[in-house]
Amino acid sequence: MVEVLRKENLSDKNISETLNQKYFEIVKSNQTKNTTWRKVFGEKFLFSMILITTIGYGNVRPVSSWAKCFSIVYCMLGVPLNITLCSLISLQYRVALRKVVKKSDQLVNSKFIIAMSIVVYFVSFLTLIIFIPAIVFVVSEDWAYNEAIYYCFVTLSTIGFGDYVASIGSRYHSSRYYTLQVILMFIWLLLGVTFVAMSLNLISYLIGLQVLDKLDSKCVQRSIARREISEIYKYTVELNWQLAKRKPKVNILIFELFGGFY
Repeated sequence: MVEVLRKENLSDKNISETLNQKYFEIVKSNQTKNTTWRKVFGEKFLFSMILITTIGYGNVRPVSSWAKCFSIVYCMLGVPLNITLCSLISLQYRVALRKVVKKSDQLVNSKFIIAMSIVVYFVSFLTLIIFIPAIVFVVSEDWAYNEAIYYCFVTLSTIGFGDYVASIGSRYHSSRYYTLQVILMFIWLLLGVTFVAMSLNLISYLIGLQVLDKLDSKCVQRSIARREISEIYKYTVELNWQLAKRKPKVNILIFELFGGFY
């Protein structure tokens, strides 16, 4: 491109200004590429949901100073409320899990059956919030299935890299089911984020139990070893004392050995 501009008899300064202008035009067009959310309530609604769930893809972000300030205030109020709502939903998930475990224990008193019922519980919910929605994203976003699963997990775990973003863009605005799509997206985010958070907390709890159990066992072993060493030390002290009482006096031995020479 520089060679083409030089053929037009442009100076290096003019070439630099032209390239900078083209660069800023490209950047500006990329920034305003996905701005249909400004005109459609559904896009703004999902943007608000992404804010308070702390997913933060980064594809849409506030630009002006007042919008940034409003986003801070909105998140300070919305994030705690969202955490409270997710805690209530997570409580229902845990109640359902307890019922599954209790029912399995009543039917068949077997640890294996209880473990399998827990596995079925989590696989069922993972199918509902990850594997089935991934099929929907494959159809709607033209992604590979593994990419759709990756997007679902990154989104519901609130990592939100932003490399994959499912958008209900302008191609869906004229659809009669657009409102239904927005509602389903909202329900999926709310229930999915809550379930993944509950699952990760449960995994963290189980790992913590294993670590604490190993630490406790080591502490018990050290306590037993310390007690045994203390008993051995006491026995050694007592044995030395008994031997010391039976030891002949040095002066008597010296007198018996050398007394005849004096």
